[in-house]
Amino acid sequence: MKKIKTTDAARDLGIHPAHLLLHIAGLDSSLTFADVWPEIDTDWVETIATAGGHKRPRSVSSPRPPNRTVQMPSLSRIAVHVLDKLSRQGKWGSVAVAFDALLNLTHVPKRDLEEVINELRKEGFLDRDGTGRGTISLNPAKREDIKRLRDSGGQ
Repeated sequence: MKKIKTTDAARDLGIHPAHLLLHIAGLDSSLTFADVWPEIDTDWVETIATAGGHKRPRSVSSPRPPNRTVQMPSLSRIAVHVLDKLSRQGKWGSVAVAFDALLNLTHVPKRDLEEVINELRKEGFLDRDGTGRGTISLNPAKREDIKRLRDSGGQ
């Protein structure tokens, strides 16, 4: 099997390299976006952080007092299933999925999926759709809550 550079493959297909990697991750349900994304040397990151004037993002989750019990919202079984699919596919923040693609990914009926999307938006689990194209992604600030919900099965 011949290998080519990601940028060359993306150019041949007429898409952005990040979109190519999203498509590759979508070909096999066992792959996540992280599985197909190339690794880079940490020296590059440090160089960009210092020379480019880019600031590292602050932690999105604030520490919780250890004695405080956090009440997790009660979500439907389908909502937890959708959260699970989105998180396993790496759909966080700017990495989004179209509604029709989410229908295919989750195998949830359209009306039920629309209700679940509204439920998850209301609870703050979905990132705002800044593109105006009806895309859906998880709110990175809720990463730990989503992990707990997935692990507990929504209970």
